[in-house]
Amino acid sequence: MNRPELTDELRIRFLAQYPLCPCIIQEIDTLGNVIETQDKIEGFDFVTGEVIAERVTWRKPTCIIPLLKRAKDHITNIDEMNYINSIGGDSWHIHSYLLSKYYAVPFMGYEIEELVEAGWIKLI
Repeated sequence: MNRPELTDELRIRFLAQYPLCPCIIQEIDTLGNVIETQDKIEGFDFVTGEVIAERVTWRKPTCIIPLLKRAKDHITNIDEMNYINSIGGDSWHIHSYLLSKYYAVPFMGYEIEELVEAGWIKLI
């Protein structure tokens, strides 16, 4: 399968799937230290590169890592199971539902484990 390269632009498209998802935001301060803060992403300014988060607006952070759940380990809630079963075989609705509940899903041909190895997500 021909997959796109994991670029910063592609990462923003990936992150846009998870609005208000808890994330680790990394920045480098003026002394060169990496600062990690947990926040929720509300949006992106594609012109300036700013990340609009719940607590603060980040000016071009060095890294944003969403904290996502692994579906097979976390879908134990009976209401979630009943909803997914009621959808049937409609993969688009199941995919959208999993995204809305912050479950990790494959992206652009990359499996979840590959996204973890690339530092794009952290499983909780």
